[in-house]
Amino acid sequence: MNEVTSTARPPFPTRAGSPRRTPTDCWTPTGPRTTATASPPGNWPQDPNASYVSSLPKAERAAWEKALLGEEKNHRTLTLPDGMEIGYDPRSCVEVASSTVYGKRWTELRYLMENLTNDIATAVRDTPGFRDAELAWADCTAEQGHPYRKLSEPRSETRRRLEKTDQDPVAQRSVGRDELALARDDLACQRDTDLARAVTEAQLKVEAKSREPWRREIEEYRAMKASALVKVDRAAE
Repeated sequence: MNEVTSTARPPFPTRAGSPRRTPTDCWTPTGPRTTATASPPGNWPQDPNASYVSSLPKAERAAWEKALLGEEKNHRTLTLPDGMEIGYDPRSCVEVASSTVYGKRWTELRYLMENLTNDIATAVRDTPGFRDAELAWADCTAEQGHPYRKLSEPRSETRRRLEKTDQDPVAQRSVGRDELALARDDLACQRDTDLARAVTEAQLKVEAKSREPWRREIEEYRAMKASALVKVDRAAE
């Protein structure tokens, strides 16, 4: 439903014991965007409603947000395996739409899957096989003039540089050219060190252990996604 909703990613996550965040704490309908890093959180597409919402008077904008995301007083709370708490209003437009397309347990299962995916990614990075492959990649990129030690560092550096351009097109293009050159060296080193194989082997081992307790939920989540695709196909006929 991304194309018809806000750039917000409701529900609103908090750590257990921390103050609950409200819709206006988590997003704004008209935040500044740059061309390369500017996709909304989670790589969502640009919100087509943003220009309309920004034109509304303050009171009408608040009413729009309330209808879309609901109210905190109506929140239900989900507690994820890592202690993260998710608050959401089941009567909000976002939740009604999600439930209609995917099913009533979509919000719960979607955030559970994201939580499990993050846990798996963290566990993979901690395996000896991954650490050895990352070190080999870092040595390779250093030979190309890039002093990185972590795979995430090239992207982080590019993001920081883009943020400093203040959306200046000339500066952005300069960053873009550097990023393309860096990407070529990055890919070459990943291939030379067989990084993909090391990551795949580590991931398969971690997933086999991490997914087992949640097998039923994973299957239910997959079934919901498949069912939603069928609905979309039928609607397009």
